[in-house]
Amino acid sequence: MFSVLEAMLIKVRGYLTYKSIIGEQVINLPDDEQVMLSGLLTRLANQLGEGFSSIIYDPETGLQGEHIAVIINGRSYRNLPDGLETPLQDGDEISIFPPMAGG
Repeated sequence: MFSVLEAMLIKVRGYLTYKSIIGEQVINLPDDEQVMLSGLLTRLANQLGEGFSSIIYDPETGLQGEHIAVIINGRSYRNLPDGLETPLQDGDEISIFPPMAGG
């Protein structure tokens, strides 16, 4: 009898000026692998290259930049208890927006 590994699918979309860099990604991960938001961003940086890395990470600190909006299922990661260490689940949708200016 064959064993079928369950897969976890995470959707990632870039909006506005990030649409051309990120587009729409569907990340397929083994169901038994616990992935945090920070780990997913690292995977995308490795997959998409410098264009993505330069918008996600501050070049001086190497940390996730404060200037962009990363939204998990309609909520900013900054408003979630675990922040960048929020565990992701099958079907989660991640939206990434460039800085917004207002006046």
